[in-house]
Amino acid sequence: MESIGILSLLPPLLAIVLALTTKQVLISLMAAVWVGATLINDYNPITGLYSAFGDYVFPALGNPDNAAVVVMVVFCGSLSYLMETGGGAKVFAETLAKKIRGRKGAQVLTAAGGTAIFFSDSTNPVLIGPVFKPQSDKMKVSREKLAYIVDATSATMPSMFFFTAWGAYILNILQQQLEIIGVEKNGIIAFNEAVPFMFYTIGAVIFVYFIAVTGFDYGPMMKAEKRAQEEGKLVADGDATEKLLRTVEIPEGATPKLSSMLVPIAVLVIVIFAGLLWTGGFPKVGIGEAMANAASTKSLVVAFFVASIVAACYTIKDKVYTVKEAIGAFMTGIGQMMETCCILVLAWSIGSVCTAVGTTNYVISITEGFLTPAMMYVVLFLVCALTAFCTGTSWGTFAIYLPISVPLAAAIGAPIAPAVGLVVSGGIFGDHCSPISDTTVLSSMGSSCNHIAHVSTQLPYAVTVAAAAAIAYLFVGLTAESLGLGVAAVIGIAITVFGSWIFGTVAHKMSHNRLSSEK
Repeated sequence: MESIGILSLLPPLLAIVLALTTKQVLISLMAAVWVGATLINDYNPITGLYSAFGDYVFPALGNPDNAAVVVMVVFCGSLSYLMETGGGAKVFAETLAKKIRGRKGAQVLTAAGGTAIFFSDSTNPVLIGPVFKPQSDKMKVSREKLAYIVDATSATMPSMFFFTAWGAYILNILQQQLEIIGVEKNGIIAFNEAVPFMFYTIGAVIFVYFIAVTGFDYGPMMKAEKRAQEEGKLVADGDATEKLLRTVEIPEGATPKLSSMLVPIAVLVIVIFAGLLWTGGFPKVGIGEAMANAASTKSLVVAFFVASIVAACYTIKDKVYTVKEAIGAFMTGIGQMMETCCILVLAWSIGSVCTAVGTTNYVISITEGFLTPAMMYVVLFLVCALTAFCTGTSWGTFAIYLPISVPLAAAIGAPIAPAVGLVVSGGIFGDHCSPISDTTVLSSMGSSCNHIAHVSTQLPYAVTVAAAAAIAYLFVGLTAESLGLGVAAVIGIAITVFGSWIFGTVAHKMSHNRLSSEK
């Protein structure tokens, strides 16, 4: 369908509005699919309801590639849960924590722990906060600072790797959109091309190290750190810090080791790349050609399954679980990914609905006069960031905006890689600092920090990086064609990193002067 006019905007707008008001991603996406199907079926809501499931949800789930992604995601859940509860990740974090020397070391090593445990945004705060908190407390690092460091590495890291649940989710939506616009490119290659343009994501990780090393705190965080250092108060008076988070309990007699985490991850990476080469025809063809032709989803499914089995075997070897308990933990990990799988199916469904009603075609028709390649990236980044912040969901943001940004970029002659990177970055901004984001909540809990205190202290840091990233996207839009994507990406990252450094330094001096004048 070419387009049904302005009504084609109704499904994505409804998803956004409902997500903003209800904070329920599943309900919002399902309602949007239903309304879209109703529009297609002569505005009959009953026929639309049947069509929503029969023509969009069921085919999305029945598609072999989509089904493979669902299987991969549930195995990813098993792997994460087994490494978390099996103790390997905890031992890794504790090993780093023992090396802490001084306040700077406490912050840098906490960030390093969060960066290294990149496979899950939920596992990260569960482990990093509780494990590093004793040493962080000893060095008088405020709980607000600890929560910020934990949060800054939780959602950012898994979004940059295609072999995580996050990466696979983005990769699959991207692959479908490439097929719709007629671009023959392996999803993994397209995803990796987009990673250098995830300016906010990259910048947020680098910025947390900058703050940790320099101590250039500002805004509410400066007051929190000053309170912790001078008064020894790790939390503000009256701030409740009850620990509501699930803890990782290792049974007496169990002997988890570093290898309990490192070996399954190593197996995961090795099997992924071996699978990519094998399914791509290596050694009959070269490595580059093999990677381009590889069955990426199949390789990921096999790799996560094998790595999960290895992780389960380690829990048995380390006497954390019996064989029966390890099987139960494997299934528990699968169960924890059910909501994620539902979001996946509905994300595919709303993408198909938007294609059917001609949403992108209509957006192109009304924006082609002013939304030039030069302005598209920065405008869409800001829209995605605002949506993600208000809804608290990055995955919902990806589901709504990737089916818009990719075809729109292709239609107006803009490179696709930045169009993917900006949606991921905008979504991660919201996941990082929104008060209703599950990652933000988990980071508060894991660090035993008052939630509102955590949100208020880290928001200026997130906005700092987002502002620098917005400038970078404007630069890429203006120069990508003349400079080339590679050069534009490098300079864009530099703008984000150094822009954040400059903004942060200026904000630090202003906050310092303000505090001095208040004395």
